[in-house]
Amino acid sequence: MSVPKAIKNCRLFSEMTEEELERAAGIVEKRLFRKRDYICREGAFGESMFIVDQGTVNVTKKVGANNEALIATLSHGDTFGEHSLFDGEQRSANVVAVGNISVYERSEEHTS
Repeated sequence: MSVPKAIKNCRLFSEMTEEELERAAGIVEKRLFRKRDYICREGAFGESMFIVDQGTVNVTKKVGANNEALIATLSHGDTFGEHSLFDGEQRSANVVAVGNISVYERSEEHTS
């Protein structure tokens, strides 16, 4: 199995050996999203984390009743959602596809 470049470039996995990266690649699923798709919604419960493969996402947070503030823009090799994977808490922000993108998802079902 070839380890996807996004996983190799991910800071979260930067200290892993090639063998460990191979195992990590075996427990992720590639997902595609279209422009303006919400990948994570603030307040929703989540059991997965994501690694951006191609494209960019905006991380936003609700401000008031009808507005969102841009917190960060993430691209190739960046991660998001890892807190919910490990602690089972609600998502702390929205993550929205800027254009058509691909990500690798690691979900709770893969932790066993």
